[in-house]
Amino acid sequence: MSEQQEWPKCPTCEEPLTDIWGVDKYHITWQDGRWVKDEDPSQLVCGKCYNELDHDDVEDIMRAVGLL
Repeated sequence: MSEQQEWPKCPTCEEPLTDIWGVDKYHITWQDGRWVKDEDPSQLVCGKCYNELDHDDVEDIMRAVGLL
């Protein structure tokens, strides 16, 4: 981002969102004689306070890196 644009901020810690983590969550169970994996959608978290980010808060960033 250029110096003139304002960085989006984390709604929890209010620090600039310069570090975002994608966290995957899945559950593996043995069912009917085989392993089954259930997967939740990736969760995005602030890289500073690790609180969850709403996808609307980071839509421009996700678009910039090709996730949307």
